[in-house]
Amino acid sequence: MPELSGTAFLADLAAALEWDGGTLVEKTKLAGHEKWDSLGVLNAMTYVEDEFGLTLDFKAIERVVTVGDLLDLVAGRLDAQVT
Repeated sequence: MPELSGTAFLADLAAALEWDGGTLVEKTKLAGHEKWDSLGVLNAMTYVEDEFGLTLDFKAIERVVTVGDLLDLVAGRLDAQVT
């Protein structure tokens, strides 16, 4: 399983979302953005599953407001798998 690197995660997430609004940072707001629609959420979930072997449920995704929230969600799930 790949290690979670914030920089790589941000770049890969931007590619998965086809983000054209500049560089993603942890404070970037996803909620309400045109790229964070049902297809964008599905693309992000697929990226996380393919890259980290994690399945994110929709209830968890619904709580994501910023890129940092998504990063924390993935990091928390990875930590839970290790322990």
